[in-house]
Amino acid sequence: MATFTAYLLVGHGHPNDDGIIPIAELALSENSRPAWTLRPRHEAFQQPNSPIPKQRIWIPSHAEHILEDGLLMLALYVWRDNKLRHLARELFDLQEHHLNLSALDAKRIADLRQLARAEELPGKLALFVLRDSSLLNQLEKLEAWSIQAEVCTPRWWRIQNQWDATPRIGGNLAVNHNEC
Repeated sequence: MATFTAYLLVGHGHPNDDGIIPIAELALSENSRPAWTLRPRHEAFQQPNSPIPKQRIWIPSHAEHILEDGLLMLALYVWRDNKLRHLARELFDLQEHHLNLSALDAKRIADLRQLARAEELPGKLALFVLRDSSLLNQLEKLEAWSIQAEVCTPRWWRIQNQWDATPRIGGNLAVNHNEC
């Protein structure tokens, strides 16, 4: 059974304060094969022009592109970048609910990612990444994207599985306010 190892709350930043006004969520499941699942938030359904009418699932093109394939998905379906959508339509059907990017032309997907990276995306992300996520080794790629973001990674954990008699505990809950 696949488990979710990362979760993105997707939306817009408040014009005066920190935080996020959510319109969608993007979850990464990993096990034998990673997959991104994009879902609209319930509030988005109440808007007359919901940015994401239905759930979408993408299989990333390659393990090293998991994060950026997820960001490309957001650029196409949430922020609906017209230039990107036009080029994407030449490669796949945007109405497809389940898409395997690894089955598509790798160079054209790379070109789409590069173009998306160069666009100024109007939203904000709150990205939560768990300890065993493949995204931990890809977070630095987020710096190349022009989007507001906050990234949360584990600072403390208590984990127990069915084979462990005692939980594994690690990290530190103390907050150094000089780092904030």
